[in-house]
Amino acid sequence: MKLGQFLALRPDVVPEIWLEKLRTLEDAVPAQAGDLVRRTVCEDLGIDDLSEVFSSFDLESPLGSASIGQVHRAVLRRDGKTVAVKVQYGAANEAMMRSDIRSGKAAARLLAPEQVAVLDEIEQQFATEFDYRREADHLAIVRGNLLPAFKDRCDVPEPVIDLCTRRVLVMTLLEGPKLVDGVRRLGERVAKERGLAGGLKELEREMRAKFEVEGLPPPYDGPGPTKLAWYRRMDSLHCAAHNAVARIVNGALGGILGRSSGSG
Repeated sequence: MKLGQFLALRPDVVPEIWLEKLRTLEDAVPAQAGDLVRRTVCEDLGIDDLSEVFSSFDLESPLGSASIGQVHRAVLRRDGKTVAVKVQYGAANEAMMRSDIRSGKAAARLLAPEQVAVLDEIEQQFATEFDYRREADHLAIVRGNLLPAFKDRCDVPEPVIDLCTRRVLVMTLLEGPKLVDGVRRLGERVAKERGLAGGLKELEREMRAKFEVEGLPPPYDGPGPTKLAWYRRMDSLHCAAHNAVARIVNGALGGILGRSSGSG
């Protein structure tokens, strides 16, 4: 599914007839059953019924659904605030995605060893996506950094921290267009500025034609998978040694400065 989401953003690679179907993976994946969503939220929040926390919770019509979870509109009972509740699909989905990445890495080692490092980074990023508490922390940090300076130009959902768990993320609901629709409108504006009568479709055709003229990048002709793995191992050891020396130096300086301030 993640591969499909990536390809949906590449009109230069995927035939146009595929794009519209692939784009449904961005926010319109077939939704999970409402009973599963209810059970997940109740288990993670330690409640017997959704009504204990929410005065309303729309289980029937998710706002969006993607690769690892879906989002529902709800209203908090304690203050009447409208929120978005993001609910993860479950352990089976996580296991399947990890298996898909391992299969992709195995294929890359044989066919495109230079891509293994990229897949390693993607795998590590996926690991963070499966804990919504991290996302809640990131939301709070970004909100704290952006709003003081740009509150008249942007907004960031506010996580309801005491209702955020590994599988459930509750945050204020921001009404507005979907991100993908906003990106398409931006493309339409760029096409208009460039005088393309066909709008976004013509801009995509122009990009595809440019790609065909410039051609594919040259085939990889670098070290094989064994040598690349050795390079990466050596780089990891180098970083570990550098960090160990830095910790020793910092510790020594801290001790010296501490004794100096104590004697003063």
